[in-house]
Amino acid sequence: MIILLSPDCSYLINYARQLLKYFVMSFQNIYGAQFVSHKVHGLLHLCDDYEHYGPLHNCSTFMFENYMKELKSFVRKHDKPLQQVINRDNEKCYASTTNSRKNNEEFILKPSLQHI
Repeated sequence: MIILLSPDCSYLINYARQLLKYFVMSFQNIYGAQFVSHKVHGLLHLCDDYEHYGPLHNCSTFMFENYMKELKSFVRKHDKPLQQVINRDNEKCYASTTNSRKNNEEFILKPSLQHI
């Protein structure tokens, strides 16, 4: 991983590729077949990402993962999480528009499409 996170280690990319391939091939023996997943296989493509995008922090999903805390806060129960996230986002947008509206304006509520 140090190689794949370093901007000046492109000359070691083939070595990193061999190490990752060895790890993936040995994974089943080390951890057991029940833990082999597509994420383990995905390790084989990290070197391709390095060659295409540069060091791995250039193509990280950490920004999205940091936003997960806010998305999780939108979910209040286990049933229909996607609808809940959309509803909370709509509530957030509604609250911001009503706070910025003038007192004499009217606001018309329309039925939600989620019940259709």
